[in-house]
Amino acid sequence: MKQIYAVVDIETTGPKFESGDRIIQLGCTLIENKKIVAEYSFDINPGRSIPSSISKLTGITNEQVVDAPYFEDIAPTIESLLEGAVFVAHNIGFDYPFLVKSFDELAGTTYEARGIDTVQLAQILLPTQASYRLSDLSQDLGLRHEHAHSAGSDAYATAELLLQLLTIINELPLVTLEKCLPYSDYLIGDTGALFEVAFEKQKKAKRPLNKQLVIVDGIAIKQPQIVQKSLSDNTEDVTALDLYKRLQCQRKLHFRAEQFELLQQLSEEFGESDQKVVFYEASTGVGKTMAYLLASLPLVFTNHQIWISSSTLLLQEQLLEQEIKPICEQLGLEVPICSLKGQSHFVKLDKMSRLLKEEPFTITQRTAISVMGLLVWLTQTTTGDITECNRAIYHPEVWEFITQRSIDKDGKLLPVSEYDFYQRLVQEVAISSIVVTNHAYLYQHSCLTKDLVAETNLKKVLIIDECHKLDSVVQQATTQVFSLKYLNILQEQLMEEQFQRMTPLDFNELPVGLYKVNQLLTTLMMIHQEIIAHLEDILVKHEDSYLMTHKEWENSPISGDFSQMLSLANEIEEVLEEDKRLVTPSSKHYLNEVLMQRLTNYLAKLVRFCQILEGQDGKAYFGLTLTKMTENMAYVTVEVLHLPTDELVQMMAPFMKTIGISATIPRHSLLLENSGLHFPIISMDKALHPEDKSRIYFINDAPTPNFRQPMRYANHLAGAIVDIVEVTEGRVLVLLSSKEILELVYQQLTSYKEFKRTVLAQGITANNRKLQRRYAADEKAVLLGLSSFWEGFDMGNIPISQVIITKLPFSNPSSLQEQLTKKAVNQAKNNYFKSYALPQMLQSLKQGIGRMRYDKHQHKSAVWLLDSRSKTANYAQKIERDVSQYMDIYQANLEECLVAQRYRKE
Repeated sequence: MKQIYAVVDIETTGPKFESGDRIIQLGCTLIENKKIVAEYSFDINPGRSIPSSISKLTGITNEQVVDAPYFEDIAPTIESLLEGAVFVAHNIGFDYPFLVKSFDELAGTTYEARGIDTVQLAQILLPTQASYRLSDLSQDLGLRHEHAHSAGSDAYATAELLLQLLTIINELPLVTLEKCLPYSDYLIGDTGALFEVAFEKQKKAKRPLNKQLVIVDGIAIKQPQIVQKSLSDNTEDVTALDLYKRLQCQRKLHFRAEQFELLQQLSEEFGESDQKVVFYEASTGVGKTMAYLLASLPLVFTNHQIWISSSTLLLQEQLLEQEIKPICEQLGLEVPICSLKGQSHFVKLDKMSRLLKEEPFTITQRTAISVMGLLVWLTQTTTGDITECNRAIYHPEVWEFITQRSIDKDGKLLPVSEYDFYQRLVQEVAISSIVVTNHAYLYQHSCLTKDLVAETNLKKVLIIDECHKLDSVVQQATTQVFSLKYLNILQEQLMEEQFQRMTPLDFNELPVGLYKVNQLLTTLMMIHQEIIAHLEDILVKHEDSYLMTHKEWENSPISGDFSQMLSLANEIEEVLEEDKRLVTPSSKHYLNEVLMQRLTNYLAKLVRFCQILEGQDGKAYFGLTLTKMTENMAYVTVEVLHLPTDELVQMMAPFMKTIGISATIPRHSLLLENSGLHFPIISMDKALHPEDKSRIYFINDAPTPNFRQPMRYANHLAGAIVDIVEVTEGRVLVLLSSKEILELVYQQLTSYKEFKRTVLAQGITANNRKLQRRYAADEKAVLLGLSSFWEGFDMGNIPISQVIITKLPFSNPSSLQEQLTKKAVNQAKNNYFKSYALPQMLQSLKQGIGRMRYDKHQHKSAVWLLDSRSKTANYAQKIERDVSQYMDIYQANLEECLVAQRYRKE
């Protein structure tokens, strides 16, 4: 008998049946014998008014359903369609229970069916998909989806999706299906049964393994690709000017004087110049990436290898996929390119095999989706880079486990196989013409980089894009951080676990091991409280953090507290290792396996960090931060910091030439000053004619940033943003410096009924990649962004006509890193504010202003500075002199500026 699938979608007046919400439309598409055989759509009278928000979303109005049958009247028809079929929905957790309740309470009948969820199925079988929304899947997979949020159209698109997913599952290798089976029972409804059916079919068919796959450690992976092309194959005689003209002829590139001048300058630098290190400063928007790519590409044909480093992993990915690859394709150049990043991004096959054999984590639905999705992905990926996967299959413990190298009983790294993804990447570097990486990798792996560079006889050139970020990247890389927050949480969870499972009598019979663990954890918590007490004494004259020299740390009781913590953590580890009953489920005194794993991992990290603390020399600084969660609960975070020394020299040492490039390059950088390097910083910025300058409004009556009254401050900002948006066109980017203020401003803007613009917010509405897509799709969107949008997040070619800067971008003077910088600057007998803080702020301000990208509203584009210190501060004239070099300043109260902008608009 052939299986029938009834693919259903419902539209309702709201999400809760119990609150009176009802079905207003039902779509059903039937699948039989792997073909769509029928499709149905019913309007249903809900017996109540349809909210306007639902009508706007679905297009279904009260007028449309007024003459439609009630659910109880059409229930027999729906029931006959669904009878004997497997119920399928995209998010079955909503559609199925809502329909069951409708049958039960409105029609007086019982409906029950096996069910399949295409969301979970898609997450497992399409693990690299950017989004699992039906509309996005339809667009990416070519599904027929004419009217999103129309039940009939949604049901049909879901049916086509199911057919594609069934094809994928039936093409999976037998070994992959077999490894999925232990996890398939944890999926919602009968979704997992599809894997069992596919496994039995494959087993009977005895189909040979696809030649593109290979079995490693019992796991099917894609055969390693043999790269045929090598650097020696590149013999084309070409110049940067040739490439530039080629793109112009294709109308892929329009002449820009600043870009062309930068291109020529860089070409000369790569040619005859003997200067080993040169940094270039070129304004945002001139096309720096295109300039340095066209200038450097001819080098790959003359025995050179180009290394390009960007400031973040996200920018590294964007640079590779949106710039380098498309440009090479447009030029018709077959250039071997690889993307180099740290080992923690790559799956270790031996660890994946261990996970499948030992199952070190309690299997939950989330665990099942993660492991099954990874198994499918391993049959597809050529890189093994786990960041290819959608975060929907992310599981912190699983991902951390399978991306760490295996070690032996003595803590030494075990050798890896020839199929190890990271080792294959390292081998790929040797035959690549262009290597794209990031600043953190370049610094942290400078020894490995030196080895990689030495493996070939090619001349290596390094281009550091966004080189102004080197300071912060090195600071982060040389800082070790450990938080005691999780210690509180773990102890609470473990005690709660014991109280829930054990009776008072059981506590009297506790095994010695468990008694010891509880006692030692309690002592650890007491020491944590002592550290908090000591820190509170120190912080009387400070805010929430304090920086100690190595001598101060050694003389502080907190240093002794951490020594005690090290002894206690080691003792707990020994008890857990000795008393196996604590992790034996058959024992009534055993501890929850997941909690035990977390406790073991945390203790190992605590031991490592305490050892780091004890191993520091006199050059180290120790930062302590106290964070209060509630009135009676707080935790301490400890940081080990260092002033930069020769890190820059180490990064550049393997390369014959280094070119740094950015819109703004700090002249007062501790990293540059302490490196001992002396090299030119060439500014490509030209003095602008007044008519060529963009407008910036300095708002005199803007609120002074006040984080002690965040609600009041956020209300002021939200009101100003609404006023500005009303007199402007195009996209708006609002740059904020505080997550709390961003959240409050977002709440205010979205609560204004008269504010019709789409509001997007970093960290609230979507991740950075999705934000970029949604922002690009809406010409009138308002985007609220934090520091990553201020400098590092590349908006690509998305036009932005208005940039609102809510606060002068000074670094937080109370942060540990700024305290360290202040100490270093003062030791050099310089004024911290004048020689460092103010220049850094002006650099960041210029970077923020550079976020503006011109569009069809170019003559109306403007930047708005909502910080009254631009007029009132004793350094206001310095800001005005600096900004006036590249912007047309209009300084007045907000109302006057709005009138001026409105006049520009007309």
